[in-house]
Amino acid sequence: MLVKNFEKIAIVRTDSIGDVMLTLPMAGIIKKKWSCDITFIGKAYTAPVVACCEHVDRFQDWDSVKETAFKNQVDWLRAMKLDAIIFAFPDKQVMKAAAAAKVKIRVATGKRFHSLLYANKKTWFSRKKSHLHEAQLNVKLLSVLGVFQIPSLEELPAMQGFTQIAELPVKFAKLEGKKRIILHPKSQGSAVEWGSRNFSNLIESLDREDVELVITGTQKEFELVRDDLPFNQANVKNLMGQMSLQELIAFVNSADGLVAASTGPLHIAAALGIRAVGLYTPQEPMHPGRWAPLGTNSIALVADHHPQPGEYLNISVKSVLQELNLGRS
Repeated sequence: MLVKNFEKIAIVRTDSIGDVMLTLPMAGIIKKKWSCDITFIGKAYTAPVVACCEHVDRFQDWDSVKETAFKNQVDWLRAMKLDAIIFAFPDKQVMKAAAAAKVKIRVATGKRFHSLLYANKKTWFSRKKSHLHEAQLNVKLLSVLGVFQIPSLEELPAMQGFTQIAELPVKFAKLEGKKRIILHPKSQGSAVEWGSRNFSNLIESLDREDVELVITGTQKEFELVRDDLPFNQANVKNLMGQMSLQELIAFVNSADGLVAASTGPLHIAAALGIRAVGLYTPQEPMHPGRWAPLGTNSIALVADHHPQPGEYLNISVKSVLQELNLGRS
């Protein structure tokens, strides 16, 4: 067992928003155990997510040096004066630079060839074959630093520290007397989707004066669904491609519920404590056992089978309506 009083630790997660969200509990555990300075190394577009975490002291943008000379990457890491760096995502480029920068402790799973080359503290487990949740697997990396207890799914939400939320711009203010429900129909290919027809039926089922339905996503995703969803329904607002990520987080924080597949917005909603209804396939490793939203007010609805190509999750609109718990229908 490694016993050490760390002063500076970095967490590396250079992938998507949902993955970053499920890495934040690790930061909470590190902060509690060592009260140390925590740097989060990630992609630029995830910086607003990390900024909401009270456990992280700073964000470092890997994109700012990714395309530069290797020596510059090494100098960039060396300047952080880290005691340890933990690869929640085993980014080969960052690992190679960290080794060259002589970061004293470099933690990664030992299943990849570049981990064998560049990590000097390895954990030997397979994410693909594990039945643990992604957030629990991230914590499992800390075993080589002396943290052996894996939190339960019930304990993990309190460790996220997702509390530093920006103020909601006035232009997105919630309408008085209305429940705000966010529908996030697309996933940028990161998850199995429910399909526009199901979302359209859900929208029509919520044609109520006391409900404000807001559809979110990117402008590119809007082009994919513009002809398939009833954007002209009186209580529907289209905000696809109209918010920054920081604004989206604040907007989600103002909502009463959100419906989405296993995407970043779903995990953000769960961390913020709003009613987060996730839509999942039962197929491993995409099932909720691995990727369920972490939150005391979240729920994962699971299709009874994995859809064939061209099909969507066969979760009923009725079940989604029931889980939104909006009272009268």
